[in-house]
Amino acid sequence: MTPPAAGDRSHIPDAQRPIANVLGATLARIKQAAPTAQKRMMEDAERRINVLLDHLNCGTVDARMIPLLLNLAQGQCARA
Repeated sequence: MTPPAAGDRSHIPDAQRPIANVLGATLARIKQAAPTAQKRMMEDAERRINVLLDHLNCGTVDARMIPLLLNLAQGQCARA
C-alpha cells in the first residue's frame, strides 16, 4: 500500500479531524499576525505541524497522543 501524498488529509479519522482543523486555523491566524522578522520561525512551525498532520493522516501517531492532541485542540477552541 502506498502512503498518502504529502498534504493529503483525507485519511485523518473523523474523531481526529478537530486536531487538524484547529491546528491549521490557528497557524493561519498566527501567520497573518506575525511580523516579517519571524517568517522563518513561522515556516518552521508550519513544517512541523504538517509533519504531525501527515502522521495523523497515515495513522502513525501513537494512540496515547491522540487524547492529548484532542485536549490541546479543545483548549485552543475555548481560548479563541
